[in-house]
Amino acid sequence: MTPRVPALKPRKVIRTFQNAGYILDHIEGSHYFFTHLRNPAIHFSVPHHSGEMKRSTLAKILKRAKLTVA
Repeated sequence: MTPRVPALKPRKVIRTFQNAGYILDHIEGSHYFFTHLRNPAIHFSVPHHSGEMKRSTLAKILKRAKLTVA
């Protein structure tokens, strides 16, 4: 059974990606764009809105980043 994706604040999600080896490429409005340090083909954006991020949004970002919830 796969673990359920938690609802997190965007700031915590951004910090977690930076600690996992992703680099903040640029910011456009309220979206932060990341690339992976070793594999620049992996790139995605994280919306930085108020409140917690929807679980479905975070699940799609994790899939694009090729990460799983442990």
